[in-house]
Amino acid sequence: MNNPCPLCGHHETQADEERTIRKGAQIVADEFIKGRRSIDALSRRENEVIDAVIGLGMSFDEASDSLSIKYTVCLNYWQRAITKIKSL
Repeated sequence: MNNPCPLCGHHETQADEERTIRKGAQIVADEFIKGRRSIDALSRRENEVIDAVIGLGMSFDEASDSLSIKYTVCLNYWQRAITKIKSL
């Protein structure tokens, strides 16, 4: 471990900080690309369920009401969407 900086107290060097920032940015970029691919990979309804549950924070019950579909149908769309996203 490096000695802390006498001015700011950080233990990381600037290169370490930049490496950490780049690693975080790469994770975000990878997930963004996966999200972009999922738009084309999922059906319209699967995208709507994902948007409602993840994007809007709805419960499955609220999402099914909002989309005018049965609760079990909502869960089926969710499960299919998650399976497709995992394969991207």
